This record gives sequence, C-alpha cells and structure tokens, in this order.
Amino acid sequence: MATLQIRNFPDELHAKLAERAHAAHMTMSAYATGVLERDLDQMTMHEWVAALDKALPTRGGAGLGIDAAELINQIRDENEDYLMEGILGQAAQAA
Repeated sequence: MATLQIRNFPDELHAKLAERAHAAHMTMSAYATGVLERDLDQMTMHEWVAALDKALPTRGGAGLGIDAAELINQIRDENEDYLMEGILGQAAQAA
C-alpha cells in the first residue's frame, strides 16, 4: 500500500478529523481513507458531462441530438430566471 503525507494540514481540520474518527471508533487514517474513497467514488461534473455526452452522442451517432453541456447551462439559466422572478416578486410585494 502507498503512503500519503499531507503538508501544511490546518490544525482545525486535524482536530475535526480526530473528533470524527474517535466518534466512529476508527483510526484517523482509516476515517480519512473512507472520506477519500467516498469522495473519489463520486463523478466530477466534468466526468458526468463526458459520460452523458458518450451515452447521448450528438455528432452523427444514434443519440438523441442533445448537447449535455448546453442542456445543463439552459437548465441553470432557467432556474436562475425563476429564482430572480421570485425574488423580484417578493421585493415588489414588500414595497
């Protein structure tokens, strides 16, 4: 097995790690390994978009013709517009 050394590890994080490891009846090493495993098992947004692009090809493939990144941006824009309308509507009602 490999060894990982972390330089300049903040004291606050070290204390929090020690507390959580103790509460879980684990060594700090085992707890930190579990935290890293859970995090690294999750896909990053870039990996997720790449997987979606591969599953739904847009360039002459058999996919649905959806550009995943464009779809995500469109949904974000719509959600932002919806939230802003709600905020502005509440401000107008309060005035």
